[in-house]
Amino acid sequence: MREATKAPKISFYDYIVIGGGTTGIPLATTLSANYSVLLLECGGSPYGNPNITSISNFGSYLMDTSPTSPSQQFISEGVVNARPRVLGGGTSINAGFYSRRSRPLSCGVVFRDSLGIKHRAYLRGRKNDEIILSAGALGSPQLLVLSGIGPKEQLDAQKIKAVLTQPFVGKGMADNPQNPIFVPSPIAVEQSLIQVVGITRFGSYIEGIGGYNIIFENPSSYQGFFPQMGGFIFVKPDGPLSMGELRIENSNPADNPSVTFNYFKEPEDLQKCVDGIRTILKVVETKAFSNYKYANMTVKDILDLNMKLPMNLREHGNTSSSLEQYCKDTVRTIYHYHGGCHIEKVVSPEYKVFGVDALRVIDGSTLLNSPGTNPQASLLMLGSCRQTITTGLRYRPTSVEVRDDEDKGREIGEKRCGRS
Repeated sequence: MREATKAPKISFYDYIVIGGGTTGIPLATTLSANYSVLLLECGGSPYGNPNITSISNFGSYLMDTSPTSPSQQFISEGVVNARPRVLGGGTSINAGFYSRRSRPLSCGVVFRDSLGIKHRAYLRGRKNDEIILSAGALGSPQLLVLSGIGPKEQLDAQKIKAVLTQPFVGKGMADNPQNPIFVPSPIAVEQSLIQVVGITRFGSYIEGIGGYNIIFENPSSYQGFFPQMGGFIFVKPDGPLSMGELRIENSNPADNPSVTFNYFKEPEDLQKCVDGIRTILKVVETKAFSNYKYANMTVKDILDLNMKLPMNLREHGNTSSSLEQYCKDTVRTIYHYHGGCHIEKVVSPEYKVFGVDALRVIDGSTLLNSPGTNPQASLLMLGSCRQTITTGLRYRPTSVEVRDDEDKGREIGEKRCGRS
């Protein structure tokens, strides 16, 4: 692992992987056993950062809005969300939880280090050399558009030269909504992150966390109660069916794009939430749960308490009128957003970008829905198993091409990019 400031101005590789996250790292690791690989990650290292390595500090980075934070906040429809900005991607900031389950030719990348110095990395120009985009569900469609591959109206609006007009880039963005219920307890509870997930017949997952302030707000927001004395039980609808889109706001890859997820636009998603909330309330009223709930608190009291908590940035009343309205008013993210480079729309089943040679997208942007209770294992597997696709016909290189002369290297690279 090296800082980009120490990278040569010009370099050549068999594979260039953009994004050192859940999919990019295992992908680069697998390929590097036999090939020269450049893995680019804009975030810093998680090592030595106790906010990442210590589970007791879970979520603290979500309140860090500094330029060096391992998470980069963005807001969609009043829901505060975050994209990873650290080596390891989502695996570094999700508490380690997962469930098991003649055309344009890409030729190189341009990137800047932390000092703003520009670097160029080119493919060697051999038959099966490739650039693999693994920048995540926000980063991959954003970088495609910034590279001239995307909807015409976005390219025109930002005055980006069109390499390939692709109307489906950025479409089909989805985020699994999370609707929590905080249940204050008269007795202390053990601090616990998600350990067990309930899988319902109606298409929702029920999960729980005890003793943590998972809405990451001042404890005074809890209306006289304390997050350490109680727990959150929440519902995550699978899918979801509701989808939106991603649009770039400017030509700076470090800035967040504009994202719309259209939470609960599809009635089926809303019904899954309602059924999940109803299931949680039934559990809270059971004898087995009675020691962890104030005896004088009704279900309506609990819902009204949660309506007063700052779950998101949406404006709404302080009392619950219906479970449907509760779902809409208290929606949060569980950070499982995906889409933007769907298979059969933007990429082939082999993850090759349609209409462009030597370019693949392999990450959560290709998912049609979020698999299971947590997509991390699926994305790790996606990164680990791509070797059968990307290197099935490759030969092992017998030598490494080294160029010390920067101008000569740029000349060679630009010839391969068709700029000679």
